[in-house]
Amino acid sequence: MKKSLILFIVIIFMVTGCTTKKAEVSTVLGDYTPYYIFPEKLNGHIEKIIEKSYWTVPDGDTIKKGNPITIKDRDSLSWTNDFEATFDNGGNLLSCNLIDENDKVIQSWDLTYENNKLISATRTRDDTIRILRKYKYNEIDNSPEISLFREPVDTLISSCNIKTNDKDTVSYYWFDYEGNLASTWVYLYNTNGQFRRLDSYTGEDTYDGAIDVIYDDNGQMSVLTFYDKDNNVTEVNYITNETDEKGNWIKSVIKDDKGRTFITERVYKYFD
Repeated sequence: MKKSLILFIVIIFMVTGCTTKKAEVSTVLGDYTPYYIFPEKLNGHIEKIIEKSYWTVPDGDTIKKGNPITIKDRDSLSWTNDFEATFDNGGNLLSCNLIDENDKVIQSWDLTYENNKLISATRTRDDTIRILRKYKYNEIDNSPEISLFREPVDTLISSCNIKTNDKDTVSYYWFDYEGNLASTWVYLYNTNGQFRRLDSYTGEDTYDGAIDVIYDDNGQMSVLTFYDKDNNVTEVNYITNETDEKGNWIKSVIKDDKGRTFITERVYKYFD
């Protein structure tokens, strides 16, 4: 699927039904994965996700997957990398490896927790840690406060405060190394806990653009729209999904507004 910027934290939602029913378990594929700018709420207790994308070729009156989308292809497509994400049995993301068309790991994020709280994340490339993110939590509202360091020289790059304003809004406030507010990202969620929109700002109120999601009747992402700073549509992706028995998509056919069609496939490993 599409687009990537800077990666952030993982948010796990537990949606509880009536008191006579067992709580529904869900896992969020978001921060520190290619889905950080439009997080996905997935069904079930997931241990691992592997995702790969392909060009399409004609197959009679329909299409089928063709060659893998390569790293070189992605440079011009702005298409996210294939990846393998691993979770613990509490729903916390442990690692996310970005892989090329030959399954070679090109970059990885590894996360560390204490008492079920994320305390650090490292980005490794070419067997060297390049970025370190350290977490602490506000004593008043327990909100995450992140410091980002360039490694191995341990130089502060920026910081981020994450605030949950209400049940459907999460805001990321990004500061430069001098403490000046550089950008603000506002994530909006629907009543099902699914991401529905991201609005981006320079500083606090200079509008940069947005990403908007429409879901079909089955709760699957069906339209993904990108907007520029003047609220003009810059790109639209139309998505059709096939799902597994838990209702998570395993094959996605994506058509963009330039007439191109791609296929993305997923394999899940569940704890239950």
